[in-house]
Amino acid sequence: WDRIVNWIFFKIYRFFFSPVYKVYRNIFIYAIFMLLLGYMVYRLKDAPFLSAFYGKNAAGRLNLQEVTENIHAMDFEALIAEAVAAGQYRRAVRLNFLKSLRLLTEKQHIHWKPEKTNRDYLEELTPSELRLPFQELATRYEYIWYGDFPVDASRYEDARLRFEQFHRQLRGQHDRR
Repeated sequence: WDRIVNWIFFKIYRFFFSPVYKVYRNIFIYAIFMLLLGYMVYRLKDAPFLSAFYGKNAAGRLNLQEVTENIHAMDFEALIAEAVAAGQYRRAVRLNFLKSLRLLTEKQHIHWKPEKTNRDYLEELTPSELRLPFQELATRYEYIWYGDFPVDASRYEDARLRFEQFHRQLRGQHDRR
């Protein structure tokens, strides 16, 4: 048994360290490298952060009209109900977030403009006790919407409850501006 093990180690040693096998050794090393690289690409092709380079599923997308439309003219209850009925939970989360922006604007806690970012709204948000809940909702929304995070009915329900809690908190606020 020892002779067999020694013979195998001798062959491996000679393959890697003998100048006679230099060409074969280089081919072997490049082949291993290419296999590892191919495996990494195969494993990473479905990674969520690569979705910017690959096409996304169109289900649950907001149409362009909804993005450019004035949030004050939107019937959020009907749009959210329609999205949920169609199983478009990502879209329903986005609509809930836009509804939150509208409520913040109506309470004069922010000044809504389509070109503003969530960070802009967070910086101008008054009163300060709304900042943390809004930041949590904005983070959740950005993760789901821009991160192409899959949302099922139970995850949507959790998000919906958080939005409703925030909306109740807003309705209980007095205008402070």
